[in-house]
Amino acid sequence: MRKEDFFDGRWAVREMEAFSALYPGGNLWVAGYKYLPSKTREIFEGLSRRFVHPRSYRRNDFFGCFGLSHENGDITWGAWRRPIWRGDSSGDGIETALYFHDVSGQGDQVGRSEVVYTLGNSESFFEDKPYVEYSETAERIQGRGLDLRRLVYMNAACNFFLGRRLYSSDIFLTHPVSGERVHKRSWERLVLEGLAERLDEGEHERYVFLEPRMIQWRVGTFLERLKGRRSAG
Repeated sequence: MRKEDFFDGRWAVREMEAFSALYPGGNLWVAGYKYLPSKTREIFEGLSRRFVHPRSYRRNDFFGCFGLSHENGDITWGAWRRPIWRGDSSGDGIETALYFHDVSGQGDQVGRSEVVYTLGNSESFFEDKPYVEYSETAERIQGRGLDLRRLVYMNAACNFFLGRRLYSSDIFLTHPVSGERVHKRSWERLVLEGLAERLDEGEHERYVFLEPRMIQWRVGTFLERLKGRRSAG
């Protein structure tokens, strides 16, 4: 995608088709930030200000906002945080983040997530690798495959906007009640389904989606099975 199209929201038909190939049944459209639901904007502002000094933080500093409708009536709202310079022990680079907020057709909270993308950092963890910083499903509806659905459409978005596959982080939190590492289990399921693979980066284990041409014919069948799982739940 050309940079000027990315910022202005001019998405070519062929690019939309590329997104649909990796997330069939989803409908993506441009949405101005001020038209996003107030709860969505509140969540995005909260995620964005975490690592910025209060004096430097700028509200409403987002671009490339969009909506994504799902076949079951859910809607995902998305927005890019304006890039910032980050320098720490892991190296320097220009960092941006893509935020997602899932709501049901009735407006109930479904989940939220974040992808981080860093440019100019040659560390193997960051270099040209958009990765999942955070992903959460509402407690009342966990266990219905929504984390898996979220990873699939996040990968489609990374390919659509960046031309890059989605990577996992190398940290998988443990659920305080069940003791399970739910997000790691989701990635393992994607490996079993032939949609992702494991990576060994030194002492850390990570995951990454396979190339689009290798998985686009499998994704639709996988999502159909997930729909049955949600119906049963």
